[in-house]
Amino acid sequence: GPTFVGREHELRLLVDSLEHAESGHVVRILVVGPHGIGKTRLLAEVGRLAFERGATVRYARGDGPAPEGTTGGLVVWVYDDLHEASVASL
Repeated sequence: GPTFVGREHELRLLVDSLEHAESGHVVRILVVGPHGIGKTRLLAEVGRLAFERGATVRYARGDGPAPEGTTGGLVVWVYDDLHEASVASL
């Protein structure tokens, strides 16, 4: 994606959570806010950083199928636009 600018505080919080997950903990994060403020771009940057660290990164839109699973190692799951998901998929 485009160059990542700003959101240093939010990115640091997410990277801290990524490091916590790397140590074997399950971490769940919900990023919320108005449409267009950069939530998807922020999560894309965290996904990129996780991938660079050797994690498997899985992405799905709220209205799409769940991403395929994986075994072994750190897995980062990103569900975008979860408000569009059906009750059955949730």
